Amino acid sequence: MKTSSLVAAVLLVTACATDAPPHDTTANVACVRAADCPSTACEAATCERGACVVVPLTEGAIASAQVTGDCQLATCDGNGNVVEVADDDNVPAGSNACVVLGCAGGSATSSDAAAGAACGSGVCNGAGACVACLAADACPGSDTACAARTCLGGVCGVDYEPAGTVTTEPAATCQQIVCDGSGGTTTANLSFGTACTITSTPGEDIAGTCDGNGDCVAWNITKN
Repeated sequence: MKTSSLVAAVLLVTACATDAPPHDTTANVACVRAADCPSTACEAATCERGACVVVPLTEGAIASAQVTGDCQLATCDGNGNVVEVADDDNVPAGSNACVVLGCAGGSATSSDAAAGAACGSGVCNGAGACVACLAADACPGSDTACAARTCLGGVCGVDYEPAGTVTTEPAATCQQIVCDGSGGTTTANLSFGTACTITSTPGEDIAGTCDGNGDCVAWNITKN
């Protein structure tokens, strides 16, 4: 009778185990891997037997999280807290090539780059700005009798001589080369009555006056 009751009990337990859903081994467990555990810049977390274990980094250790360019170095105090110390090598980054950024005693500093320092396609003006020029001769092109390069406020330009300005370029008798007001040149006739000389044959000059139309009109012949 006892044997029959024991067999029946075993069969009942077996049936119940077969019908029950599988057990969730992660239920009510804090972690299954270290990545599941929270950590800070000065604490290291591990997962041991389903529980998170947090261990502070040693005093003076470099914190895992740093701020780039703040002139500081984040270190640990041994109790999981972050302590900032001066780091003058952690220099801020900037986009202006004419402003020099740095650190001094853990604080950010800035100063203007020297005038003439290269910056992109121009030069620094010594006041923190990148300009095209500091002097006219740094501007593209070349100067002529009728156009001179300029540099005003760091911007290149051209200064044109007024129309009619006489140049030193040679011209035909009774004509002269003058500026056209736009940087180019043109010809202008000498006024009527201006003395002129025409060499016709070797040893013989013809003296005369300009007729106002660019021609020299002979009125006397002189022997050399």
